[in-house]
Amino acid sequence: MREVTLSELTYFNLARHHLLERAPRDRALQVIDDVLGLNAQGALNYHVSLWSRVEGLSNGFIGESLESRALIRCYSVRGTVHVAPVSLYVLVNAALRDHLVSGFERQLDKSNLMESGGLWRQYAQEVLEALGDQPSTVSELVGRLGWRHPEAKRLMNALVRLLGYRGELCHAASGGPWYVNTENTYVRMDAWLPGQIYVGDGGEARAQLAERYLKAYGPATVSDFRYWTGLSASLAKGAFKAIEGKLIKVMSQECGKLFLLEEDLDALLGVEPMEMVRLLPAWDALIMGHADKTRIMDLEHRKQVFLRLADVAPTLLIDGRVAGTWSMKKGRGEAWGIKVESFSWLGELHSDLLEEEAERLRGFTGFGIELSAAR
Repeated sequence: MREVTLSELTYFNLARHHLLERAPRDRALQVIDDVLGLNAQGALNYHVSLWSRVEGLSNGFIGESLESRALIRCYSVRGTVHVAPVSLYVLVNAALRDHLVSGFERQLDKSNLMESGGLWRQYAQEVLEALGDQPSTVSELVGRLGWRHPEAKRLMNALVRLLGYRGELCHAASGGPWYVNTENTYVRMDAWLPGQIYVGDGGEARAQLAERYLKAYGPATVSDFRYWTGLSASLAKGAFKAIEGKLIKVMSQECGKLFLLEEDLDALLGVEPMEMVRLLPAWDALIMGHADKTRIMDLEHRKQVFLRLADVAPTLLIDGRVAGTWSMKKGRGEAWGIKVESFSWLGELHSDLLEEEAERLRGFTGFGIELSAAR
C-alpha cells in the first residue's frame, strides 16, 4: 500500500478545487461541476466560493447562469440547497432522492403538522398542483390554497423541502441584490427544466457520484463520502463497492487508509506545495468535503470553524490549511469591513498575500472594503 503525506493530500484537493491557481473565467461553470456544486446557504457565500476559484469573475455570473438555466439552485447533498450545473443536479438527485425522501417523510409523520397525520401526502400533491408553471413564494402558495391554520407556513416550508427532495420543484429567482437572497420563490421542475430525467437506478447513480466525489475529494474514506452526501452507511459503502475495480488504497499516517481512483495516483504524488492565501466563505465546498478535517485544519481549531447550531464560519486558508476565520459586514453606503482573526501571527509574506486577496474581493464585489486583521 502506497504511503502518502499529509501535504500531498492537502495540495491534491486544493488543486482539484482550483484553489492553487484560479481557473480562467470561461471555465467557471466547469469549476462548479468539478467541486460538485456550491453550498447555497447565503448568496454572498456561493458567490465568494466561486470567486475564490475563478480569475476575473463577474458578480453577475451566477445570477445570469441561473436565469439561463445553465445552473440550478436545488436541494442536494446533506439535504441542503446548492447551486449546480443541471447535469450534476440530475445525477445527485437520482443518487440521493430515495434516501432523503424516506427520511424526511418519517419526520413529517412524527411532526403531526396541522394535526394532519398522514394527510401531508395529500397536501404535497395540492402544493404541486398549486405551483403551476410560474414561480411562487411560500406565502403565495399558502394564500392560493386558502390555508389559515397557524402552522400553515411551517407545513408549506416542509412540503416545499419534500418536493425538492423528490425532484419535483426547485428554487427560482429571489429578490434583493446579487449578494442577498430575500424571499425565495419555487417552481415546478417540469416547467423550469422539462425533460431532465436521470436514466438509471439509484444504485448506479450513487456509484457515479462516488467516483465523481473521489475525483474532487479523494483520497477519502467511505465515512467521508457518507458525511458529504448524508447517505446511510450501507448506501455509502455500496457505492464504493460498485466502483472498487477503479480504486486503490493509500495510507496516510495522519488520516489512515484512504481510497483513491487509481488513475489519479500520479497526480497525487506529483502535486507541488505553494505559498498561498484564500478567503473561503461559510460552508465552502473544501471545508465540507470530509468528515475527518485533518488534511485542512488542526483539531484544536475545529470548534472555531464548526460553530453552534450547525453554523460554519468563513475560513482563512494559508498554504492549504485553515489558519483563521473572517467575517464581512456591511456599513453605510458601499462601505464594508472584513475582520480576519488568524490562529497565529501572520508573517510579512502572508500579510501581503491577504491584502492582495482583499483587493481582488474589492474588485469582484464593488464594495469599499476595509481590511483589519487580528494577530
